[in-house]
Amino acid sequence: MVSRSKHKAKLSNKGFMLIECIISCAIISTVMLIATRHLIIMLKYYEEKRIEDIYYSTAENVYNLVTERMGYMREVTNVQYVSVMFGQRKDVTYQDPIEGAVFLQINGYFNDLKDYNDKYVKGSISFHNNPGSAYLRYSQSTAIVEYFDEIEISKTANSGIITIKYKIRGLDEVFYLNIDLLDKGLKLI
Repeated sequence: MVSRSKHKAKLSNKGFMLIECIISCAIISTVMLIATRHLIIMLKYYEEKRIEDIYYSTAENVYNLVTERMGYMREVTNVQYVSVMFGQRKDVTYQDPIEGAVFLQINGYFNDLKDYNDKYVKGSISFHNNPGSAYLRYSQSTAIVEYFDEIEISKTANSGIITIKYKIRGLDEVFYLNIDLLDKGLKLI
């Protein structure tokens, strides 16, 4: 009789082990599914933040490029713009306002660029707002900043400050850049 009860105890332990194993596997599977879902959510969030950082760094690159180049510009020879209304290039003057311009080009000489004869090199900074492809270009390095959504160029009358309002594709923020051309040689006449 003793051997029979031991045999029954062994069977019941085996059944308990099987149920315990099934429950453990179900719990582990549930935990793995939840962990996988959270991992996917975290990876999507990380990717969105990474792309947003690219857009913000693009906005910062525009600001840094223009302010650095304008800092090195020693003499503005002429500034031209194209307005939506006129459709042709016009020179920027101190008295005239600019509204709705889709193109701005600042031409001048840069302190840090000299040719073989030790003369200052003339260069330009351009802002273009073509449909679907707005961009900034610097003539000496042909640097084109991507991800521009739109550029709006404006200037009030009797002012040497040109305001460039731009948006970066993927961001709702609007960025402003003010360029003071009076200290760079813009003529008051």
